[in-house]
Amino acid sequence: MSDTESGKERRSSPRRPVSGRVRLWLAEALFFLDGRAVDESRGGLGIEMPLPENQTFIKSGNHYRVDVAADGESERRDTMTARHVGGKKLGMQFDATEPETKPAK
Repeated sequence: MSDTESGKERRSSPRRPVSGRVRLWLAEALFFLDGRAVDESRGGLGIEMPLPENQTFIKSGNHYRVDVAADGESERRDTMTARHVGGKKLGMQFDATEPETKPAK
């Protein structure tokens, strides 16, 4: 049984609440889904997103490009790995690359 299946916490830094727009890109950046950032830790981001119950386009372990504009900060673009996909919440882990930052609009 994996840590996520057993409910064991894998996070090494605490979460903090955030609020902001998230855009998750699919299929070689041809399609996207919009959601809301709800919490963040040094290693990842919790995202609320309306997903169909039997969706197959977001898979745990896959990498995605994610645009984040949280709490009035400049928009940033990260590559993230899906770690939890279930219900209406995604758990995404930041990949090791530096995010690309865009000025706030």
